[in-house]
Amino acid sequence: MICGIDEAGRGCVAGPLCVAGCILKGEISGLKDSKKLSEKRRNELFEKITANSVYKIVEFSSTQVDEIGLSKCLKTALETIVDFFKDYECEIIYDGNATFG
Repeated sequence: MICGIDEAGRGCVAGPLCVAGCILKGEISGLKDSKKLSEKRRNELFEKITANSVYKIVEFSSTQVDEIGLSKCLKTALETIVDFFKDYECEIIYDGNATFG
């Protein structure tokens, strides 16, 4: 099994930071790069993904990012997700640039 981790909001000037880790329980037809899908198709796939996966989402508000710092928030989110999946025999792949070990 593979747990994929990705974040949204890291490059924003303002707004929240969301980091998610997900293990799919099986193949989901049509699952591709979300940026290449219509909003309607993303919503349809969201239902299939949440019904057929194990996932953890960690969010930090823009205020928290300003107070704690982006790197600390990202590190905390990654540690939280890795801890959540510790009982799963899975490889963890992070789609990002971090040197948190």
